[in-house]
Amino acid sequence: MIRRVLFICLLGSALAATGSAYAAGSLFSGLGYGIIEDFTTSRGIGMGNAGLALRDSTALNFANPALLADLRRVHLSVGGYAARQWIKDTQASDVDDWAQVEFFGLGIPLARGLAVGLTMSPYSRVDFEYAWEDDLPNLPTSFQTYQGSGGLTRAALQAAWAPGSWGQIGVAGSAIWGEVEEVRGSYISEPGYQDLEFVTSKQWLAFSGRVGLLLTPSPKLNIAATYEPEVPVDLNQEYSISNQDTLVTSEAEFRLAARYGLGASWQVSPQWLTAAQVFYGAWDGISDLPVNSANYQNSLELAVGAEWAPGAPDADRFMNRLSYRFGARRESSYLLADGDPVEAYFGTAGISYPFHGGRDRLDLSLELGRRGSLSANTAEETVLRFRLGLNLGETWFQRTKPDWQK
Repeated sequence: MIRRVLFICLLGSALAATGSAYAAGSLFSGLGYGIIEDFTTSRGIGMGNAGLALRDSTALNFANPALLADLRRVHLSVGGYAARQWIKDTQASDVDDWAQVEFFGLGIPLARGLAVGLTMSPYSRVDFEYAWEDDLPNLPTSFQTYQGSGGLTRAALQAAWAPGSWGQIGVAGSAIWGEVEEVRGSYISEPGYQDLEFVTSKQWLAFSGRVGLLLTPSPKLNIAATYEPEVPVDLNQEYSISNQDTLVTSEAEFRLAARYGLGASWQVSPQWLTAAQVFYGAWDGISDLPVNSANYQNSLELAVGAEWAPGAPDADRFMNRLSYRFGARRESSYLLADGDPVEAYFGTAGISYPFHGGRDRLDLSLELGRRGSLSANTAEETVLRFRLGLNLGETWFQRTKPDWQK
């Protein structure tokens, strides 16, 4: 009883805290929709985020709705991260720290091979700040700033069905929404001049969907594919100036690109599992974009990873109960900075601790990487992120067979 009360309390707290789940911040996030992420699972993130084809009856998959059919119990997945980011451009360097709840998911099996779920995860994050001095003829030196914060969150209703041992099918309907505030400031310290701040508040809203497929041609091999269509996204903007009471509003419609995913996992041995995936975004050719379309390109993400599980969840030795993971990821963003692609490279490592006989699991992972290049983009970032994911299972909505039927 106490466990179920705690489960409900955690469920409510996680749902409230994930109302604004954003991706990682970045100096490059002031372009377009910000830095876009495809979060898979708390298990897959330790394997380079190569979780598209990872079968898992303990944790929810946020990228492939077909994996929901693996659930045998009601499951709650919730997690977050703490991050440190070292930022450098041609003029200066800085360090930024932040932490947040990142994802929430609830999956409910209705029958064996049939399940529904609700997930909330980051779509993008905007978090940047620039500052410089302006020296204009016959005017005092002014200090200029440009900063933005916010991002987009995705909430999805999922359903999955396993028609046979050969595979699983899943669909998801999602809402993508968020708010971004941008502030441009001009400050002059000499008397007779007034500081000015130009504030732009942007509210985004889009409705999308995703189809997922998991094929199992052999007990050791899983192949996954996902598709998300190109959809319109509405933008409502409000403009204001610090020394005026006037508020100007405007509306516009842009597009979010179609996204494709393909992944595979291979059980090399009872102890070793490998996985790989690719995500592709078809941005090139879309004209309705918030920044000049010449600043966009097709996005590509490649990820590989492996997991070593030396023993069963109830093994006598503590170290044998743990699973150990490592992986790597390369990202080529949909954004161009200074006319060149923004490339990123990450290495990951993780462990997980199963408890209650494997019904529940704690996933820990560490991610270190670099985004951008001083030579190509005039800026670069080194990112260190520590993630924690908690996956809990309950037997709600499941009727236990009487003894005479067992």
